Amino acid sequence: MVTPTAEPAGAPPAPARFVTPARIQGRDRRYHLRLSGPEGQEPDSGEVRFGAPGDGNVLVTTLHRAATDRWFAHLATDDESVPSDVTPSAPTSWEAARQSARLWSYTTGQPYGSSVRTP
Repeated sequence: MVTPTAEPAGAPPAPARFVTPARIQGRDRRYHLRLSGPEGQEPDSGEVRFGAPGDGNVLVTTLHRAATDRWFAHLATDDESVPSDVTPSAPTSWEAARQSARLWSYTTGQPYGSSVRTP
């Protein structure tokens, strides 16, 4: 007769995640991209924020890697008048971030682009 082995108490701890902050290259400097993922692996998610890094910024979109290894974004807003639209899939996280910043700019009326003066 086989005696069942005891299951360990509690679930194993979640793997550590990393966060890589960066600006959306060649675009409006007020938008920042933060990619994250499990340590030792490629990023699997991220977010785009608007404003100065730190306390004074706003979450614009969340980025997600699809099973097809392409990226898409959901608008992150508490405003019920703004739809939680999804961007078309993009080949890179940078492209999905750019698309999402433009979509957020369009839906909120906040200017976007390199012609916008930034401090």
